Amino acid sequence: MAYDVKSAIRAGWRRAAASPWVGTAILMITYAFAFIDRQILSLLVEPIKHDLHLSDSQLSLLLGLAFVAVGLPGLLVAVLVAMLAEPERRGGGPVTPHLRDVYAYLRTWWLPILLSDVCLAFVAMTGYSLTAWIPSFFIRTYGWTSPEIGQRFGLVIVLSGIVGYVTGGWAGDVLVARGMKAGRLVLVVAAALIAIPLAIAAPLAGDGWHALVLYGATLCFVTMGSGLIPAVQLGLVPAGMRGLAISLGTLVVNSLGLGLGPTMVALITDYVIRDETKIRYALAAAPPAMLLACILCGVACATSYVRCVRRLETA
Repeated sequence: MAYDVKSAIRAGWRRAAASPWVGTAILMITYAFAFIDRQILSLLVEPIKHDLHLSDSQLSLLLGLAFVAVGLPGLLVAVLVAMLAEPERRGGGPVTPHLRDVYAYLRTWWLPILLSDVCLAFVAMTGYSLTAWIPSFFIRTYGWTSPEIGQRFGLVIVLSGIVGYVTGGWAGDVLVARGMKAGRLVLVVAAALIAIPLAIAAPLAGDGWHALVLYGATLCFVTMGSGLIPAVQLGLVPAGMRGLAISLGTLVVNSLGLGLGPTMVALITDYVIRDETKIRYALAAAPPAMLLACILCGVACATSYVRCVRRLETA
């Protein structure tokens, strides 16, 4: 009997596509593409600004459009994502709830869903604003070159990202397993609280290396919160509505985070400080304010968040 190579390859791919680890790896690569796009552009801020004679505010708006163009190669990865096997649905309830049921649920629990999404959006705003302007801050304040900040800040992002994401996910699981219904939301708020003094101290540091270390610590806690965004959102909805929850949450988080985060720093630099060389003061003001807003929204929705989670557990 002849060995059918094509059939074997197809069977092998079906087994691989059904593996949760393969799916995780492909999704990680997809996210990496998006992150690399943003970091490349942040390193090009200064030459683009000078070549086109743009203000920081104008440049921050331009970056939002540029992310779309630079991100087009990521569509190639989307082909791999489309080939992944649909995972088994868990948690009970209809796979696709009726639109009437979705509307009724959102109308009942709109407050914790909205407040938690806005809370998480402020975390994203902080991360986007920092990664967009930190390279320019080091170039303008300490005289570092683009290659120098690219190598040094790139290493910091890798290390702080790994520590923040992994630690946040693990700690959130531990808190929930121990009976804290809003454990992941509490962790987001706690990480933001710790990050505020670090985010203030970093841009005011006397030399570049101290600033780099402080920003590494800041980003560690910011990524700890941002890594919990999907888990916090999914904790508020039944299994059949998780896709909708992620879609709406991503819309809110990215619209506010990517749309307003970098622009807030630029507006302070251009219209309050009126000196681009003093961007350090804009960075000492805007990201901590975003983190404070995150804390306030998180505290405001904590009670209704717990009530919603308990309702889901007894449904």
